Amino acid sequence: VPALIAAALLILTVYRADLLLRILRDGTLDAGDRREAICTQLLYMLRDAAMVPPLLLLAVTLYRLPKVCIALKSKLCRPLASEAEMEPASLSLTLPRPSGRLGFRVRASKSPNLSGVSAMRLHLVGERFWQSVAEYKGETVAAVGRALFPLALRDGREVSFASVEHG
Repeated sequence: VPALIAAALLILTVYRADLLLRILRDGTLDAGDRREAICTQLLYMLRDAAMVPPLLLLAVTLYRLPKVCIALKSKLCRPLASEAEMEPASLSLTLPRPSGRLGFRVRASKSPNLSGVSAMRLHLVGERFWQSVAEYKGETVAAVGRALFPLALRDGREVSFASVEHG
């Protein structure tokens, strides 16, 4: 009777029913071997059921892992160590038709003694700006955008250092 109840439970769960039915249909097994097969399949099902909570924990953790990493990177980036050399007046995004590459157009005022520019980084540090991005585009988009900054600007690629010095 216990083997019959265990077999019914296995068949009702459907999870290991096909394996159990294949074993039970085998004509070469006697009653003891069938009971042993039912018990073995029941133990396998209980083992598999015990692994569901850790598997769910792993799935939830992996689901949230990218968001946590991006948030950590954006929060741990180095802040400006000194005053900015240029004060931005406007920032616009450009998307030219032929190449389709996204670009920035920055207009800024600079100090008159700025010379010898060899590297530039673009920072977006306004907390209200990132809050509005999160509000309109979502927390993940804001976290990814924040993680991309500071943006290193290379001479001849994103900016012309010569035009910054003399313009």
